[in-house]
Amino acid sequence: MKGLYDGEMKNESLAQPFQETDHWRSLYNMLLGYLPRGVVANETEPPHFSGYDRQVLYDWDQYFEAIVQLYAGYPSFYARNGVERFLRFQTAEGRVPRSLNRKDQTRPKHWDMAKPFLAQTLLLIEQADGTEGETPENHLAALEKALAFWDGPECNPRGAGLSVMSFCGQMMDGLWERGGFHGEEDHFSEAVDLNAYLVREARCLAQLAENQGQVARAGVWRDWADRKAEAMNRWLWNEEDGLYYDFHAREKRPIPVKCVSTFMPLWAGVADSRQADRLVREHLLNEAEFWRPWPVPALAADEPGYVVGRWRENEIGCSWRAHTWAPTNYMTMHGLVRYGFRAEAAALARKSAALFSKQPFQEYWGTESGQGTGIKPFWGWSALFLFAEMELAQGADPTRIEARNDSIALVRKAVRRHLFK
Repeated sequence: MKGLYDGEMKNESLAQPFQETDHWRSLYNMLLGYLPRGVVANETEPPHFSGYDRQVLYDWDQYFEAIVQLYAGYPSFYARNGVERFLRFQTAEGRVPRSLNRKDQTRPKHWDMAKPFLAQTLLLIEQADGTEGETPENHLAALEKALAFWDGPECNPRGAGLSVMSFCGQMMDGLWERGGFHGEEDHFSEAVDLNAYLVREARCLAQLAENQGQVARAGVWRDWADRKAEAMNRWLWNEEDGLYYDFHAREKRPIPVKCVSTFMPLWAGVADSRQADRLVREHLLNEAEFWRPWPVPALAADEPGYVVGRWRENEIGCSWRAHTWAPTNYMTMHGLVRYGFRAEAAALARKSAALFSKQPFQEYWGTESGQGTGIKPFWGWSALFLFAEMELAQGADPTRIEARNDSIALVRKAVRRHLFK
């Protein structure tokens, strides 16, 4: 495997960067044509954005969609209005719904808890606009209430510091072996990706508070994130396999499914350098598992459920099996950079860009075939692949948690340079 991979690295480095091609410029202009279709405006709600033609607002989608919008020169208020819409539906105990309808403004589409990306979105906006410290207090208080809900008895039933997803669709739709069948949920899966996102969400909330000079408040949430990270390494890391596995809270055992979620602790900075090395060298780059023709699949190729569509008759079908998705590739890429795997990150960015070039504006792709599938055209987070190589070339990472982050400005400048080359 090592020799083949090294050769692939050499070939990748000699290829012309995607953003320097006429095809890239054509696709970027197509993106500019699609994006207005994602703007949701009506008489009762401020305008916001959805990557779906049915204009549903989804939790983590809006974070990655906001990056695409900002790179395309859109203002940040669409993303801010989306966050505010979610928070208006927050319940007294802190629950925030996972998705919101366009037409029915009185109730959410899905009431299971939203993936924790709201603080991350607000920090992205502060960084992009240069408005550090301007997030309203009521937003900070609502974000604190949401994180407290994730730590409460419904979401932390074992009391071990790890939160459970309510059902398989909360993280990856239909991947039932991680979290149970639709309609049979019992809140048992302490999911790797969920808890990694919670670590980041708490650290973003801490940064938002620190940007306002609230050092003690920031310290509370940094400590919360550190405890969550420690619990992940205690309960979710499997030393024998060199992977992070979900944990069954009720049966007190690992759920040994090799999933792309195992790489999310790299993005969140939870893994130590030894764990990161094992994740990357033993698994991500392993052609029998994740380094497939068009990496990175949602499931490892040696998992029995690595199929396109239905695995078993009694499931609803799943788009997160032998498929490659933009957000997980994107998070994995930046996780690789964080731990010093720059060549590997470049290879993943290159393959992701080539996949988008081959079948643009798809919701997701077949890992083996590269065939686009799902919603078409899809102008949401999949367009991240247009900018992945550009980010690496500029040393940009808009997901980096710090008071000031000029990544959006750097990439915008590079976009203009390549457009008019």
